[in-house]
Parts: sequence; C-alpha cells; structure tokens
Amino acid sequence: MAEKTRYSDDELEEFRQIILMKLDKARKDYEILKSSITHEESNDTMDTSPTFKVLEEVQRLYLKRKQAVWPSVRRNYSASSGA
Repeated sequence: MAEKTRYSDDELEEFRQIILMKLDKARKDYEILKSSITHEESNDTMDTSPTFKVLEEVQRLYLKRKQAVWPSVRRNYSASSGA
C-alpha cells in the first residue's frame, strides 16, 4: 500500500483560508447574479437613471446642433426661394 501524505496543520489552515475566501466570493457573486435576474433592486432610480442621462445628453446635443444649423438652413432656403 502506498503511504498517504499528511499535510501539516499550518498547510491545512492555509487551505482552509483559501477555501473560505473562494466560498465567500462565490456567495457574493451568486447574490449579485440572483438579484439581477429577480430584479430585486428595480423600480428605483438605479434602474432608469442611466437611460435618462443618455436621453438628456442626446436632447442637449440635438438642440445645440439644431441651433447651430437652423440659421444657415433658413438663409439658404430664403436665398433659393427668392424671398
């Protein structure tokens, strides 16, 4: 029969700490994934605020562009229509 290797108490403690750290991380990851699937954090500003920020930025850029372009469009239209 082959002789079994016996780990020292220090090595076993180190393994235990590594296993506990990995288990803790896995539990945190599980909770994050579970809450994202079940939408536990929904119906608050966290789920819609980024969307509104994007829409507000797009609107701001659109209005800025419209204000910059509209006078030249009006001038070109007036010149071409003879007004």
